Amino acid sequence: MAVLDEHGRFVWANQAACSLLGYSADQLVGTSFRDLTHPADRHLDQELADDFIAGRLERIVMEKRYVRADGSVIWIHLTGSLIGDGPQRYRLTQFHDITARLQIGRLWRESFAHAPVGMSVADLQGRFTAVNDALCGLLGYGREHLLATSLAEITHPDDQGEAEEALTALQEGRRTTARLHHRVRCRHGELLTVIVHVSAVPGADARPAFFVVQYEHLGPQQWRNRHLVYLALHDPMTGLANRTLLTDRLRQGLSELDRDGGTLAVLVIDLDELKVVNDRYGHLAGDQLITAAG
Repeated sequence: MAVLDEHGRFVWANQAACSLLGYSADQLVGTSFRDLTHPADRHLDQELADDFIAGRLERIVMEKRYVRADGSVIWIHLTGSLIGDGPQRYRLTQFHDITARLQIGRLWRESFAHAPVGMSVADLQGRFTAVNDALCGLLGYGREHLLATSLAEITHPDDQGEAEEALTALQEGRRTTARLHHRVRCRHGELLTVIVHVSAVPGADARPAFFVVQYEHLGPQQWRNRHLVYLALHDPMTGLANRTLLTDRLRQGLSELDRDGGTLAVLVIDLDELKVVNDRYGHLAGDQLITAAG
């Protein structure tokens, strides 16, 4: 906090203001706030500051840059109020350093805009409020078109049910993230298979406020890699999990028991008389029976 006279010069500054600006109280007293304002910002607040200093404004709120004593630049949220009832009225000013907050905001904007994958921000109803260039390029739509649509509208009808269930769980706070594998419709009618990552971002009340959505296009190489992983963990005839995947899930379940307690049950199913079917109708019929049962 600091007190300024009618000319905008420091009359008094507390220790927090001195530490923030990098000057001692003796150095600040008599110095005009304009001398500490970053040159690029002086013209932005000139008229507003003049009205405040002249007493034509009772209160002033602004964000601008200040140059500290060591030459470093910080962003300040400044609040000023007129005090005193006499012929000489002073200006009480509060300084809040918002440099870190603005840097985080700038980092997010840059990361979002230049991400190599399609990204969007959506409200709790799934309507797009921001999209990046990669998503526009992936789907072939312009930014204005996407901002007038929603997650559901670009999703293939057969996949919308799963997407709605995931969004509902995110809206209600039962989940914080969701990973969906579905098809999206592009501008010229073609369908793309994508992995959609949805994260719920909480607001000030800790409840979901909006969604951040990422679209990962499954090109030929990704399909090939996923297919190889699938083959390594599933029986090629029935599509059921093989012993490797079963063992992995058992270990996972047992580790959860160690942490959360509870009971783990394993159900074993056998097909009686399978050999009889193979001997009487052939192994192809036996395979069909196993697949149908699976």
